[in-house]
Amino acid sequence: MAELWGLYQGLILTWNKGIRWLCVEVDSRCITQLVKNNMVNSNEFSTLLRAIQELFRRNWRVEITHVYWEANFAADYLATLACSFPLGLRVFNSPPKGVLQFMSQDTYGVVYPRLVFS
Repeated sequence: MAELWGLYQGLILTWNKGIRWLCVEVDSRCITQLVKNNMVNSNEFSTLLRAIQELFRRNWRVEITHVYWEANFAADYLATLACSFPLGLRVFNSPPKGVLQFMSQDTYGVVYPRLVFS
């Protein structure tokens, strides 16, 4: 549920900032499939999922892809950092110091191997 809210808030923020081309990387294959396949069942997430899908249908280019958490250290760091703040949306004007190393590693293409069984 937290990842869905994060996706929703991120899309709203991005739209309001005027960004019209966006690639979203999510480490939840389930969320990626729900959004890509327009799958909405009647459950506690259906209203939020419909709102996310409506945002995807706006006049912009937005793609969602699944990435393993090892390829998403910056997001993992920010999620951990979020636990130290009061509940609610927090927008940073610049990246927190701790996330800069992960952004740098991403820029230089540092990879972390993972054994995946299908």
